[in-house]
Amino acid sequence: MDVADAAPTSVRLSVNLAHDVARVMRELCSRNNLSVTDGVRRAITLWKIIDDAIRAGHRVEIVDPVTERSRELLLVQ
Repeated sequence: MDVADAAPTSVRLSVNLAHDVARVMRELCSRNNLSVTDGVRRAITLWKIIDDAIRAGHRVEIVDPVTERSRELLLVQ
């Protein structure tokens, strides 16, 4: 197969974000040394993991390693 015939490996999307959301995305990307594109990829991947788990009937929790207290993550539909 000719490289010119191959399907593109990425799709360009345009997303409008509120200023505060864009600021948080930039902060997170800077803190983790990521490009905004990689930050968006990471966010989508995490969203899918959480959504799949909840749809499968699992609970997703954040557990404090010191107190062992947990908080359940919920996705608002």
